[in-house]
Amino acid sequence: MFYTRFSILSAAFLILLALLPWLIDSGAVRSVYLLSPITRAFSLAMISIIAAALVVQTFRVTICNSMGRFLDGGVYEFWERPPKWLWRLRPYSVWLIGLPLPVSAFWVTWQESDRFDASVAGVAGLQPWYALVYAALGVTAAVLLLSILDAVNRWMLTPNLHDPRMFVLSHRFFFGKRNDPKRWKRNRRSVPAKHRPVTRGRLQHLAKLVKVFQTLRLTHGYTHEIELWVANEDGSVVLEKHPVLFPGHVMLAMLTSTLIGIYIVSYILISYLRWYPDEDSHYGTLFYLVGLMMVLTGLLPAIAFCFDRYRIPALLIPTTLLVVITTQWPGTAPHYYETSPRIEDAGMNRFRRAPLSVPELVDGWSKRQSRIAAGDPPVRTLVVVTASGGGIQASAWTSRVLTGVSQADTPWKRRKLAGSISMISGVSGGSVATLQYVAKYPGLVQELGPDHQQVAQQIQAVSTRSSLEAVGWGLLFPDTMRVLGVNRNPYADRGQVQQQLWADRMAWPDDWRRASSDNPPRLLDEPEAGTPMLAYPDTWNLGNLGWAMERGALPAVIFNSFLVNTGQRVIISPLRLEDPDAKRSLHAPLEYSSRMSLELPLSTAARLSATFPYVSPTAVSDRPVDSITGLSRTEIVLRDGHFCDGGITDNEGLLAAAEFIRQAALLPADGRPFDRIVLLRIVPFPLVQRQSDLELGQRYDFRRDSNYLQSWFGPAMALYNGRSVAQLERGTGDIRQMIGPQVDPDRGGVPLHVVTADFRYPNNVDRTPPLSWKLSPQEKHDIELAWLDWSRQTVSDSNGRQQSQLDYLQRLILGDIDAGIDASAKMPIARVID
Repeated sequence: MFYTRFSILSAAFLILLALLPWLIDSGAVRSVYLLSPITRAFSLAMISIIAAALVVQTFRVTICNSMGRFLDGGVYEFWERPPKWLWRLRPYSVWLIGLPLPVSAFWVTWQESDRFDASVAGVAGLQPWYALVYAALGVTAAVLLLSILDAVNRWMLTPNLHDPRMFVLSHRFFFGKRNDPKRWKRNRRSVPAKHRPVTRGRLQHLAKLVKVFQTLRLTHGYTHEIELWVANEDGSVVLEKHPVLFPGHVMLAMLTSTLIGIYIVSYILISYLRWYPDEDSHYGTLFYLVGLMMVLTGLLPAIAFCFDRYRIPALLIPTTLLVVITTQWPGTAPHYYETSPRIEDAGMNRFRRAPLSVPELVDGWSKRQSRIAAGDPPVRTLVVVTASGGGIQASAWTSRVLTGVSQADTPWKRRKLAGSISMISGVSGGSVATLQYVAKYPGLVQELGPDHQQVAQQIQAVSTRSSLEAVGWGLLFPDTMRVLGVNRNPYADRGQVQQQLWADRMAWPDDWRRASSDNPPRLLDEPEAGTPMLAYPDTWNLGNLGWAMERGALPAVIFNSFLVNTGQRVIISPLRLEDPDAKRSLHAPLEYSSRMSLELPLSTAARLSATFPYVSPTAVSDRPVDSITGLSRTEIVLRDGHFCDGGITDNEGLLAAAEFIRQAALLPADGRPFDRIVLLRIVPFPLVQRQSDLELGQRYDFRRDSNYLQSWFGPAMALYNGRSVAQLERGTGDIRQMIGPQVDPDRGGVPLHVVTADFRYPNNVDRTPPLSWKLSPQEKHDIELAWLDWSRQTVSDSNGRQQSQLDYLQRLILGDIDAGIDASAKMPIARVID
């Protein structure tokens, strides 16, 4: 067990991976096992069988050659005379290790498809019976590859050199009845071996391979001298002694070389063509996770077999290698993001070099209202949105709320409702949805070909698409090559792959582009306002966004990030909130656009805001500080600091929104283009409904956790719960204390209305949404049901009239609830929030 510990651990990992959805009943876990599209059954079954074959092969080679390597007769005795039950189980070892994972994925898919009928979006593609067909094809492909390698191995080595017990697929119907060890020993000197001798030419090639091992001083357990039948040029056959490799090494080398070749070709091809896996890719997250395990299964057993003889810990070797790589080639250690990438786009001339102030943004927002109104009274409600973090659950709920708010019966109303949004403050998953919303925003407020419903569906579709497949590919390929010292590109990592995927999703469909080329966007009366740049949002950067914000084409966007090195909030936006002449403190938030380049792509900004721990790596600017002469502390910190998920410090993005509201409310009353402010808080996780303490105790099944659970996962659970519940409580306090004096009408302020769009399961279902980057069809369906439930909830306005929550919000934005606004203006700020 010691010599083969890494092979045993790899086999245990594959089996544990199959049991995981049953051990952890979590939507985030089960969604990874869904075979959607159904062709993933082929790739998962194929790689599982090949991974199991690699595990079995490393195990057998270690056991068979332990006598020559470690001089351990007991282990070799186990190989020569195994227990009968183990010998009978041996032909099925590959299947017992490799099949549980695809079977588990099939069963999860079966359960998921059985929950809904085929009319639910996304469930129609979950057809388990077709998965069995694809899984059978995947197993067949794996068996074919292994059979070809076994056949080549038999042809190269002949019965003289090859131990038939080394066949990975050792079933009798594959390669005859030569499974018995004693039978094989007789065969070596038997007639079949003499009739299939090794030629002199082939023996010379094998001698060169043996010479390589001897040069590396790898002899014990790798090479030995045996008698074998050799064919002379005259046709005679003689029995001679020659140094050859121990059994199994050639087969293992061929299998490893084949897998390495496939690995390299796949990496080069996908990287060059940018065919990064998406949600509908044929290769899922499990495929890349098993592939990563195969890298370890190929390396660690080989290292252990080599260094266990010298009592050197096997894990010490890769650790030392990693230290050498990171110290000798420091360029491979950091994860860079491109601060000023080269952008070849005609829209670069529509670029703002300096960030906007709040009055400039409000002025652009006012121009958009006048343009949309087309001579009618414009909307005078300034809508500010906070998009909370929380993985793809937050992204899906944010996009659903943002597109749902502008749902109305007339195009005129829809454009007014969408155009009223002045600023969105996003964090983590909320930033990802905000990115996609802003990219399609021109289609919501203008007639560009696609109707409002098409645009809304497109925003929701791309915001709910998984990115775990891209992260898995980045972890297996560029990040693994970084660790091995092969990948010297500091930009190539799983974070960059995820960022590129988000940028690709920002692009407009081709029919939208054709429509916009015939009818270019014109939000203002000036001729230069019409620009095809709006039709290519995948190339947008902060400067393009600032240019569009100034002219009212787009709402302001704030991507909230977090600086790991100092613990400060970072505001990534072309909107300036800080006073450039004010004295700064060490705990004050940092504004990226005021000290760094505005050429930062929006997809990069979203990545820096959504750098979820371990899913994507923290990144640092590719503009290091060479000299601090003439640089402020803020610029030094932004250049040399690592960016992480903004939800660590402010999961709602409420602090930036509160400062924006405070400055907007302080604008002169005579020139203010709005009469009221609506703060829309998008909360993607369920809130506890207002009930008595006794009712809550009867409703929620709270149980004390075990000591072991708290010992192992207590700190992580504290971070998770503090990221949601505690920050929501703090956010409400921030609104009351920070914004209150500025929006109090009795002090000359502006009425503030706070609306919370909180996700809740219908019928008070007590379930926790997934905190991951992949949603199952059921969870996407829950998003739609939760929105319908929220929008239909009845609320009372200031006059006591009952109406749906969505209708109340829309009337509030359009200014149809004048009496309600007047009444709320006399309320304390806490009352308005409640």
